[in-house]
Amino acid sequence: MTPGPETNLTDIADDDVMLAFSGCFDQKILVALNESLAARLNQAGVPTDKTHLVQEILIEQAQNVLQHSGASGQNAGVRRGFCIVKRTGENRFEISTGNIVPEPKLRRLVESVEELNGMTPEQLTGLFQNTGKNGRLRPNSTSGLGLIQMARKSAAPLRVQTRPADVARAMHYFILTVQV
Repeated sequence: MTPGPETNLTDIADDDVMLAFSGCFDQKILVALNESLAARLNQAGVPTDKTHLVQEILIEQAQNVLQHSGASGQNAGVRRGFCIVKRTGENRFEISTGNIVPEPKLRRLVESVEELNGMTPEQLTGLFQNTGKNGRLRPNSTSGLGLIQMARKSAAPLRVQTRPADVARAMHYFILTVQV
């Protein structure tokens, strides 16, 4: 969240942001973010099962940033993105990640999320079990298990926001929010 003229730091603190990061993601950053989040949730008295669920969703989303972002500099194992974990109620959380993706990946990601949002919990479980056995959600894709797991564990449909990032290179922002 970028403070605008109507936003001040007190407003941001009132949002109960448990974790926020913007920068280069890699496995070391993911471990540090996860440890920091666990400590903050523990300090806030969040039950262990909910802490584990929020951590699991953050890891899945960060892995999507690593998997789907456009390359960042010379190091293909590092991707630029952001994550925000926000408390939205008593033991309720919203986990968001964002990154820049090429247009073809953006279309596939949005289609996958729309498809998953249209499924019942039973259909999601069946798809997860079938995909786990067969190894792919659809040809020429990663397994898709992360998105399926997020859809299964979310308290509401997965929320996607997109907007152009670099029109000349057909790159777009992809922001995914999961509520637990």
